[in-house]
Amino acid sequence: ALIVATVVGLFLFYVLCHSSSDSRPRPAPNKMAARASVVGVLVVLVVVGPLAAHGRVVDFEAQGAVADDDSLATAERNTHTLNATLAVLKPGDEFRISNKTFHLQGGVYAADVVDVVFALDGTLAFSEDRKHWPTDSNGHVFECIMFERFRNVTFTSSGMGTLDGRGEPWWGAIKYLIDGENRPRLFHMRNSSQLVFEHWLLKDSPYWTFWLNDAKDVEIRYCDIHVARDKQRKHDWKDIQAFNTDGFDVTGTNIYIHDCNIWNDDDCIAVCKGRLRRWTLLPRRFDNSDPLARSQARLDRKRTAYSQVPLLRLVLLLLSGQRTAKRLTVFKVQSEHGF
Repeated sequence: ALIVATVVGLFLFYVLCHSSSDSRPRPAPNKMAARASVVGVLVVLVVVGPLAAHGRVVDFEAQGAVADDDSLATAERNTHTLNATLAVLKPGDEFRISNKTFHLQGGVYAADVVDVVFALDGTLAFSEDRKHWPTDSNGHVFECIMFERFRNVTFTSSGMGTLDGRGEPWWGAIKYLIDGENRPRLFHMRNSSQLVFEHWLLKDSPYWTFWLNDAKDVEIRYCDIHVARDKQRKHDWKDIQAFNTDGFDVTGTNIYIHDCNIWNDDDCIAVCKGRLRRWTLLPRRFDNSDPLARSQARLDRKRTAYSQVPLLRLVLLLLSGQRTAKRLTVFKVQSEHGF
């Protein structure tokens, strides 16, 4: 665009200098040059300005990511590349992940991203290697994805972008008794505003699927959550051992969730502890198998003792058997105390 503007400016300068064929005196050359410079500046503002405001298209693979390789080395490299790329995004940029599968390790992190489009056309699949999953100094596992202080960001896809937590290595009764809830959430975002999520599939999270904490002005639409241990369209004793695989866990102000499908083994939408104002939930269908799952509308103060006693919770779940699917239509929340 800058080259085009320069060429146009030079052309106008030429016209100003040579186009007149009458006998009227021409302006001095320095005046003509000044006029051409003014015209050139205007061209730059008109042509380059809007293009610069639109920003760049930043392709993940072009930044060095490697597709379709599930080795640990590649997963760690892709995670580093993703973090480094997100850290340098500028307002107006579009970050695009092509329609391929990119394997990642836990610990994807970004903060203070503003006015960006995050277009996931392919799949981000997380490592099944628990042994090398990153942890903090206290042994707490890092989230799969952790974002903070995002503003005016759209998460979208030209098809159905996929976050695949590949949670099977984290599930199961014995593992639950050993690890409790020290498992990574698939997607965790906090202190963010003006967000749109659309056309994403979040599947097989090791723990909570989508944790939106202290958010403002958010719309979640046409997104699906699917957590299942097999392909059967029912919940049985095996399925319910994918403990704590909540769907949408959210707190904040002005949250609109609609046209989403959720199949999981715990809370479908949980209004968690924190501020809650002006919510509208218009889901397509919720299915879960946890007989103890509830909306948490009365917040965490009302949680019963089972949530703190893994063995008791496990026994209650295994004894409960299959749960009939629930269909929910419309919920409107307009207070700080839940449904």
